[in-house]
Amino acid sequence: MKNNTKSSKLGLIISAFITIIALIIFVYVRIKGMPSWTNGVILLCAISIFFANIAIYKSQKNKDNNSK
Repeated sequence: MKNNTKSSKLGLIISAFITIIALIIFVYVRIKGMPSWTNGVILLCAISIFFANIAIYKSQKNKDNNSK
């Protein structure tokens, strides 16, 4: 079970970096004055994936705690 927690933690870290990159790109595009709805959609998808990975990580952590 520890491997599942480690892999979900890695997924959480990767999705956090992706969310930060999407946010930077979204702000950059807004500053440059070329807004696009696709950038907003990408940002929302990155945020939703981040929160989904948080839920998966908490679930795996609870499974590990219950199996002890």
